[in-house]
Amino acid sequence: MQAQITRQSIDGEAPLNALDLYKQRAIAGLRRQQHLIEEIQGAGASWSTLMARLLEQLPEHLDGRSNIACHLVRDALNKIFGP
Repeated sequence: MQAQITRQSIDGEAPLNALDLYKQRAIAGLRRQQHLIEEIQGAGASWSTLMARLLEQLPEHLDGRSNIACHLVRDALNKIFGP
């Protein structure tokens, strides 16, 4: 069973599990990389580049982190730039 982390103290919403929190932090870390954001808006960036940047943001002890980072690219782009 995954540990539940209450988000209520942060923004009043429902509880998250630890994996959701790691994903949110990875996306926030990607958003802070202004040079990469500008690259995406300009010439673009490859999926593998974005995946690698997200992977850097995920904890090393996380099982399946490469797979998680790969599947997180689309969510990250939607959260940063909109659907």
